[in-house]
Amino acid sequence: MQDKFTKQPIIVMAAPIMNEAGQIIAVLAGAIKIAGNDFFGEVVSRKLRVGGDIHIISPKDDVVVTSTDSRLILKTLPPRGATK
Repeated sequence: MQDKFTKQPIIVMAAPIMNEAGQIIAVLAGAIKIAGNDFFGEVVSRKLRVGGDIHIISPKDDVVVTSTDSRLILKTLPPRGATK
């Protein structure tokens, strides 16, 4: 998902809060930037020691979520089976 204002990739999470009877009484929700000073930013900011790149993709959405190659961030994945 892309932040509406900053256009940066984010992950949105939500979890129900239930009472003793198992009924949903609230929802806890939040979002985390994928790039920057967080877990994903730390992973993606480092190149592999043997060379190459790191890509975090969303196959469901056919998109590169983040990558050590900044040109690929939020780009559509190539068709399945394509080599480039």
